Parts: sequence; structure tokens; C-alpha cells
Amino acid sequence: MLIRIRQENKYLAIEKLHEEDKYSISLLCKVAKIAHSSYYKWLRRERTDCEKENEVLIKEIINIYEKAGGIYGYRKMTMNINHKLKKNYNHKRLIN
Repeated sequence: MLIRIRQENKYLAIEKLHEEDKYSISLLCKVAKIAHSSYYKWLRRERTDCEKENEVLIKEIINIYEKAGGIYGYRKMTMNINHKLKKNYNHKRLIN
């Protein structure tokens, strides 16, 4: 999972540098040591259900955290997320 996150960060950095600073994709991929075909495959991918669910979770966690003034621990955060989304997430899912 950690490798996937690192790759995702590389792809996001390439995308941002290309859009904002107009660096060439080929050069950025070479510097990041990834094949440009992998980058283009990443651009065309469809987000998985798990990724979509994670985006919702992240938004809710940030929302609850800001409303609470940043004082919630993982137990209280897990309880509030489970109550709000009517699911039963394990705390490990939310903090990783």
C-alpha cells in the first residue's frame, strides 16, 4: 500500500508541474523514474469504489476535526464517523 501511495504522489506531482509550470511529461517521468506510459495509464484510470469511499471519509474526518477544534482522538473520531455515515469502520481504517 505504501508503494502505491508513493507512486500516486509522483503522478500527482507530475500532473501539477506539467499544468502549472509547463514542464514536459517525458522529462518529469524521467526524473521521477517512472515510464511515461504508466503516467498516462494513471491519468485514464477509473477510481475504485474504495478510493471514492476514502475521499468521502477524508472529507468527513476533516470536517469533524475542524468542528471539534482539533481535539478528537481516534476513538471519538471513529465513533462520530460511524454514527454520521451509518457504517462500522475500524479505527485502523480511519487512521491509516
